[in-house]
Amino acid sequence: MAFRATLYCQCDDAPAMAGDWALSELGKDATKALPALLDALEDPDARVAMCACDAIRAMAPEACSALPRLREIEGRAPRGVAAELRLTILALEKPNEYGRLAQEQQSKACLLLLALIVVAIALALVIILGLRFLLAS
Repeated sequence: MAFRATLYCQCDDAPAMAGDWALSELGKDATKALPALLDALEDPDARVAMCACDAIRAMAPEACSALPRLREIEGRAPRGVAAELRLTILALEKPNEYGRLAQEQQSKACLLLLALIVVAIALALVIILGLRFLLAS
């Protein structure tokens, strides 16, 4: 089935992205994959569980029926998976708040990237000026 790529993502995100894309292309029919995705949340490989969370979030609001099971699994999930489950629950219960949170995180990531670029440029200038000084001596 189309969700198989999401369930069995391995070393990189390409299969997971392909699976998420396939589910988004299915639209409301993607909810047929919900039982398998809920089972994947308890996979020992955290990457599989996180891919399942992504896929379930992409199904919102049609996946709201899964909220009780998501809360149940969250209570016993490892920390990283539990955090993804909390985001999934938020996306299903309060999509506006989830959207705002995602936008804030994206803004913070952009600011961090900009700061890293500025630091890299400053470091490059220091190196160039230092080399210039050494060569002039």
